Amino acid sequence: MDVSIIIPVYNVSSFIEKCIKSVVDQSFRDFECIIVNDGTQDNSIELIEEIIKVDKRFKVYHQKNQGQGMARNLGLKHAKGKYICFIDADDYVESNYLEEMYKAIEKQKGEIVCCGFNIITKDKIRPHLVSLQASSKIESILHLLNGNDWGSLFNRMFKSDLVKDLNFNKGIGQDKPFIFELFIKNPISKVIYIEKCLYNYIRRNQSATNSMSKEKIDNLIENMIANPHNLVLQSNYYGNCKGALDQYMVMSYLYIISNISKNSKQFVLEAKYFKNKFSEVYDLKLCTSIRLVVHSQFSFIKKVTSVFQLVLSHFNGLGFRFYKLIYVYKKQSLI
Repeated sequence: MDVSIIIPVYNVSSFIEKCIKSVVDQSFRDFECIIVNDGTQDNSIELIEEIIKVDKRFKVYHQKNQGQGMARNLGLKHAKGKYICFIDADDYVESNYLEEMYKAIEKQKGEIVCCGFNIITKDKIRPHLVSLQASSKIESILHLLNGNDWGSLFNRMFKSDLVKDLNFNKGIGQDKPFIFELFIKNPISKVIYIEKCLYNYIRRNQSATNSMSKEKIDNLIENMIANPHNLVLQSNYYGNCKGALDQYMVMSYLYIISNISKNSKQFVLEAKYFKNKFSEVYDLKLCTSIRLVVHSQFSFIKKVTSVFQLVLSHFNGLGFRFYKLIYVYKKQSLI
């Protein structure tokens, strides 16, 4: 078996048919598709079974609802492929997705291959091409820290021996600790980047990262902030990555504050809660943070908006109230 595909499924009946059909239609045929029913409460599994019927490449496993991370862990236990990739059930892939990824990783003898993807919203499609070079493990970690590499799972294919013994965390944002642990703790010599959009990422208002609560904030603090920070801090690469780690922490802070502002009904309370929890992991000094933003590679508008966010959020209650009133839409590529 060459490739194992893992797809967690939970209440995605509006999207799952397009997702599964895009896998059925792959030009590359030697794969298994492991579908994990994470206690879905709609008819997603019935729709899947109608499509796959007698196709023996597809296997469905069931568990009580425990979240995407636990569903992926179950999928990893059953995966038998030489390579492993993950597809989200509300997304879909191009017909040559597996073929291009497999050819690249086999021909260039890498451990991971990463492709570009289309970001699809209600009113537009925005291609996100990946044109990076990583001649060393440190460069790959720096790409993750500076946001050049999203650190997402959905647009990657991995050698199975790299990921079979890893486990996903619970809650949202579990891609980040998984990817950071993968890069820091494994002997990865080569990451291949394909400058083609082979994956279609659907950004929808109901997705896990587009709503907020204290529980989700705790998840993001643990998975997106604390875990990557501690992994890099305690690794042999910290000396080469200190500046990039500081920038990652500032940009992650701004990203989560932006999401809370857009999606929380109790923005001031939850923003304060997030800021206090964040400070337990990292001391966000205002002047240092502004300096990091000013010297970043962001556009002038992004720099101005980021400084604006930092200054307002620094003043807690009053600042957060102004922040909510005159918030400027901004999205950093970190999730």
